[in-house]
Amino acid sequence: MIGYFFKKTWQNIRHSFWHNIICLVATTLSLSIFGFFLLLIFNLSIFLKTWQGNIPIIVFFKNEKAALEAKSQLEKRKELKKVEYVSSEQALKRLEKWLKGKFSLLEGLKENPLFPSLEITFSPFYQTPSFLENFKKNIKNFPGVKEVACPSYIFSLLVTTWRIFKILIFLASIFLSISTIFIISTLIRFNFQQRREEIEIMRLLGANEWFIKCPFYLEGLIQGFFASVISLFILRIGVSWYNLKIAMFQNGFNFSFFDLQRILGFIGCGFILGGFGSFLSLYKS
Repeated sequence: MIGYFFKKTWQNIRHSFWHNIICLVATTLSLSIFGFFLLLIFNLSIFLKTWQGNIPIIVFFKNEKAALEAKSQLEKRKELKKVEYVSSEQALKRLEKWLKGKFSLLEGLKENPLFPSLEITFSPFYQTPSFLENFKKNIKNFPGVKEVACPSYIFSLLVTTWRIFKILIFLASIFLSISTIFIISTLIRFNFQQRREEIEIMRLLGANEWFIKCPFYLEGLIQGFFASVISLFILRIGVSWYNLKIAMFQNGFNFSFFDLQRILGFIGCGFILGGFGSFLSLYKS
């Protein structure tokens, strides 16, 4: 029985070979764009998590004693990943290194103008704009605190931008999914109409609807499967080319490709879209 269904499916594909090729190309293009958007979300989430775990709050103190006392207290807090003390001398050396030989800017200074500080990094779970703001307010009450530098607004802006971007990609993905379903359903409907006479004879002979339509359902599933696999292949080549030609030589961000779980999920998505397209085209045929 299964062999018969696959045989009939292959006959349908051969009978409308070029229509199937055109449909496969269009579906592959649609799924490739869809996959590209998913890759953007995937890599942006990786970038955000990486950057999120390295956002420091820098607390400047009036003197070394106050800084070291605060350090001993803060190191006991579980939400802090790292508390690093930077003396005035270390801060000056960093500044000199950053200026790269432009020491004329520092000449004439009779004493070190920089203050000792603590560079505080949080565990990723606590890296939220609201938590950073609350921590900033609380640490200002520590004795000897002169100033607190907290880039929470940058993180908040990045998170907001990422969320808006996710919504836009989600809307685009819905549109591309609908277009994929439409393309496949149009092909299946065309192939079904092409074999209308043969199908009517089968109905007269007593064949049930499931037996008649199963090869067409399989055709839609095959279209979705191969389109998703080819799309992944195209995306993999694109990611490799970008990482090799652009990221390596221009110090850009390296794109990561989907892991096995997401690859299987993408193929499953193509499978489902193909099956749903077939179902819509044959629902009342």
